[in-house]
Amino acid sequence: MGVPGFYRWLCQRYPLIRRRLDDPSRPVFNNLYIDLNGIIYRAISATNFTGPEITTDFLSEIYRYIDLLVQVIKPKDLIFIAVDGPAPFAKATQQRGRRYLAAQGLVPNSFDRSSISPGTDFMLQLHKHLLDFFSKQRTSDIAWATPNVIYSSAFVPGEGEHKIMDYIRENRSSPDWNPNQVHCIYSTDADLLFLGLQTHEPYVVILREIDAVFFKRETQVFEAKTSSVSWSNDAFEIVHISLVREYLALDFGVDGEDLEMTIDDFIAISFLIGNDFIPNFNDIDIRTGSYDSILNAYKNIRENSPYLIENGEFNRPVLKQVLEAIVSLFRDEYKEAMKLEGTDEEIAAIYTEKNRKYLLEKYPDRAESIDSLIEEMSHSILDSFNWVLKYYNSGCPSWRWCYQFHYAPPLEFVIPFVESHTSEFEEGFPNKPLLQLLAIIPPQSKALLPPELQELMEDDDLKEFYPLTFETDLNGRKAEWQSVILLPFIDLDLLEEVFNEVELPEEYSERNNIEFPVEFSNGIEFEEIAISKGELFDPENKSTEVPSCIPTLEGFEYTPIEKVVPVKLFERPSSKPSIVISAERQPQTVNDVLDMIGTTVLINWPYLRPAIVEGALDIEKRADSKKTVTARPETNMFPANECNESMYVHLALQLGNISVFLNVRAQNSDGTFESRVQNVPINLVVPVSFNEKVLENFKEPVVRKPDIGETIVFNGGMAENFVGSIKSIKSDKSFDVIVHQRLHPQIRTLINDDFKKWMSMEQIVKGVGGISFKGMRYALSKIIIDPGNVNIALTLFTNEHMVIDGCCKYTDRSYVFASFVLPLVKEYFLQTGNLKSLIMESINKKEQRLPTLTLEQLYGGSEEHQKECYEKLVSWLSQNAPAAKHPLISDQSSFLSTECLSTLESNITSFKFNSVDKEMEDYDVSSILWRQKPNPKSPAEMPKVGQRVISVASSGPATYGEIGTVIETDPRENHLTVLFDKELPCGTRLEGRLRTNRGLRLNLKDIVVIRGT
Repeated sequence: MGVPGFYRWLCQRYPLIRRRLDDPSRPVFNNLYIDLNGIIYRAISATNFTGPEITTDFLSEIYRYIDLLVQVIKPKDLIFIAVDGPAPFAKATQQRGRRYLAAQGLVPNSFDRSSISPGTDFMLQLHKHLLDFFSKQRTSDIAWATPNVIYSSAFVPGEGEHKIMDYIRENRSSPDWNPNQVHCIYSTDADLLFLGLQTHEPYVVILREIDAVFFKRETQVFEAKTSSVSWSNDAFEIVHISLVREYLALDFGVDGEDLEMTIDDFIAISFLIGNDFIPNFNDIDIRTGSYDSILNAYKNIRENSPYLIENGEFNRPVLKQVLEAIVSLFRDEYKEAMKLEGTDEEIAAIYTEKNRKYLLEKYPDRAESIDSLIEEMSHSILDSFNWVLKYYNSGCPSWRWCYQFHYAPPLEFVIPFVESHTSEFEEGFPNKPLLQLLAIIPPQSKALLPPELQELMEDDDLKEFYPLTFETDLNGRKAEWQSVILLPFIDLDLLEEVFNEVELPEEYSERNNIEFPVEFSNGIEFEEIAISKGELFDPENKSTEVPSCIPTLEGFEYTPIEKVVPVKLFERPSSKPSIVISAERQPQTVNDVLDMIGTTVLINWPYLRPAIVEGALDIEKRADSKKTVTARPETNMFPANECNESMYVHLALQLGNISVFLNVRAQNSDGTFESRVQNVPINLVVPVSFNEKVLENFKEPVVRKPDIGETIVFNGGMAENFVGSIKSIKSDKSFDVIVHQRLHPQIRTLINDDFKKWMSMEQIVKGVGGISFKGMRYALSKIIIDPGNVNIALTLFTNEHMVIDGCCKYTDRSYVFASFVLPLVKEYFLQTGNLKSLIMESINKKEQRLPTLTLEQLYGGSEEHQKECYEKLVSWLSQNAPAAKHPLISDQSSFLSTECLSTLESNITSFKFNSVDKEMEDYDVSSILWRQKPNPKSPAEMPKVGQRVISVASSGPATYGEIGTVIETDPRENHLTVLFDKELPCGTRLEGRLRTNRGLRLNLKDIVVIRGT
């Protein structure tokens, strides 16, 4: 599902709701719900999966990503994983359109994404692998062993996110329900924001990738891109529904029960911006401000009218009022835009005629029956409103209903039918997977069906439903994916009748089952459970307390103001109103805050975090940790203006005159304090007494006692740098242990030789000839060509301080290149026609930058010749350009060349890792690490490429005690990439750089460096 533009609108109107996941100020999560389909698509991109058989690296990437979500959230009570099963027919109709559109651009030998549908062999095999993976994780990782795990597969009917909602809805009515638990839902679909609100659970958090909302220009395969793989919590952000609720209370001027009722109304009004079941209304575009106008119209009506939603149903008189107000608004906007003059009646007639012409344009064959068309469409769109309302608040009202028109009627035509029309739905039953598959895939994907069902696409009664060609209509939109897909609507009754006449061989029965979710509650064993759709989500906040580190606006002194702020969260600043939080304070000086120095305070409201105050600063003076006040040195900037601007344009926080900054060291979640001192504005600082619960999340962890036989790592004593196990526990101070003495492969010579083989830019320029240093920089970074605004450079580095992994690096203030680059560059210039001379001509003219080039300049000759040459270039770049195979990474990283890494992997794969066990008695506990015991000797600096390390991650894909070799470091992020000695279930091939699943990216704190390697 998804509501285009809504996520951006919500974040720009209420900017404080969004926070990076790596911020330590976050709650402890009870439940993690994962909508798995998005992960499948990410794994396809990350591994360049082409199918049809499921590969090890593809599976490992799915496993790794699921595990990553579990590791960064660490839910205490429940992991709920849902895959899209057979969907309601209303959704299947939309899925069908997407699949037909995708089939038009299906590249030969690429993966057919229609395979990600219930009933395919692909989904059956994936289902079996997932069951096995979940069982193994339950026994090998404490993060999985503690909570219950529920898995709702593609054979369980329903969309993934709505199966999650059914679970919450059913359990929320139980007397055992904990109303104060924190729910985390992973999904990139914007409608999860509505569904999170619809639960009326106050402590819901939506988890998604930071880059999920940013516009990405469609690029050629050879154009440089950053990695599509997420490795840690810094790749994610969370949206706090608790803050959305509080912003809504401010925005609509309500609280208590009125807030819950307003939330239901807010969700219902969102139907007007369209979703997967209701087509877009032609007059409404959230990006142009239509939604803001609609909400203002609703607010005006609410002053003297009941709520729009009562007892889970539309209040029809109020719905009519809302639609009348919206139509009046749009009519006025149309009058102003068209500069119309005349009486209200004349303007209304012109507006109505415009809407009739719109319908006649879309349905020319209904010119003689336009009035009956209007009535049919109006009844159907009202059914849509009622169906979606029920789907959100009570579960699927009908598995067989769908909106039977490609377009929505103009709203003014719907108004006369609002009060008289009653929707009636027959719930029915979900389609079996193979029937669902037959209903949604295009003829190009028929191989996904059993042969007996493939023939039905040519059946005389059904073939009209499976056109090979079809039309699309942008209908006022700009992008092809937004277009209306003009397919014939499937007659589900007829399809089912013909389907049931087919006798399918027994071998396909497994693909056609309707199943129940399974629960792993004790170890690896699982059993089927029934989850009903539950009862209506009561508009009631049942919570009795606020969990620690849930951000809240309550109790803080501020003033809300609605005004246009250039909030810069995405590609461009917002031009629509935001709710500004004004936290201006009376002027203070350093002398006023001396008592705070040396104490612990809470900083960064509303995302509170403990910090110790070590000094203060005002415009004239400063105070140190001993409370000594001196004049502020000119070199010690007073950052009020910069802070104000940043808070205003990123968070819509208006701090006014910031008179004092505190110098603080913030506390980490493990109880330690940061070494870095930061300046925080006094306006966003509160005493610990403001919310003492926050301290609960910033404590030193309790170290558990290890078990006999558990894997340990020695970080001191005679066995330092070895892995072992516990034989017996003598006392709290000493253990009897078994040391696994192991030889390491000799790789230092290989690593050192690689460092010597990199070539300088001067060597590349000299080897190619006929081009200057500056010209080569163009050729290896950015050359734009029209048409298409495509970068045809052999990109190895960018102006944004990025380099292609394994091919180019920045060292000693200059770029160096792997040895294979020189012959590649020579061949590149043979493929690019006049490029070399065009570059040098631009440089000789002293042009500031290389202008956009044309095919005519590049190749000359006829258009046909130019096109042929360009197609050859595209083909060559797609096969040979390093950017087609490897991602961009920070130029501060250190790494091996692709050639050296390949040799190293071969050496590691073939090396015999024999070990000899040695027993040792009374080994000092202080020199032993075990899972979840902090490492007091955690590396202070990044290890060198080629050094050997041991994983001491308490949980996650790098099993405790596994040994590997550092192949890349990123000091800016404190991350390193390790090639492990053996393949791991969640290991990766590092986007094609490896041949086996041994690669993982780890945090510096999760390793022990083996000395002497």
